[in-house]
Amino acid sequence: MEINPRLNHRYDAMKAIISYLENLNKPLNIVETGCIRILDNWEGDGQSTILWDNLVNLTGGMVYSIDIDPIATSLTQSLVSDRVKVYTADSIYTLTELALTDIKIDLLYLDSYDIDWDNPNLSMEHHLKEFKAAAGMLSKGSVVAVDDNIILGKGYLIGLEAERLGYSTLIDSYIRAWI
Repeated sequence: MEINPRLNHRYDAMKAIISYLENLNKPLNIVETGCIRILDNWEGDGQSTILWDNLVNLTGGMVYSIDIDPIATSLTQSLVSDRVKVYTADSIYTLTELALTDIKIDLLYLDSYDIDWDNPNLSMEHHLKEFKAAAGMLSKGSVVAVDDNIILGKGYLIGLEAERLGYSTLIDSYIRAWI
């Protein structure tokens, strides 16, 4: 799948994640927290929902996108195919509800809580709660990825937990990802 070079600092990580998922050669289930907020903002937000939609349209499968902002979810829904289910809801609550279903996640992409680089703890803790809420849907070979990582970014606490659980690093850049 072609990846938009306008992703800039996210490009290498998206390429690594998508390549790994394509090599699974199966329909994919992708769950993301946070969705498109501004149309065509590849450099700023990354437009991940569009990438995931394109991917599942090639491989089969579904994308489940969760965001608390109704303006963002409305925009996102208008840009994607029927392979994307968009939820306007709290991510931790919705992940907990999805975990009660039989969905198995191939990619968990966490990007819901904007990071305050002067005080990153709230965002780090929120993303760790999302990871734990989705844990029952992950299996061997699932990818967990977190956007916005510079030293103590959103994925710092998840990285500690992933290491404790025996995950291996797929890529450690602005987006951190583990398998």
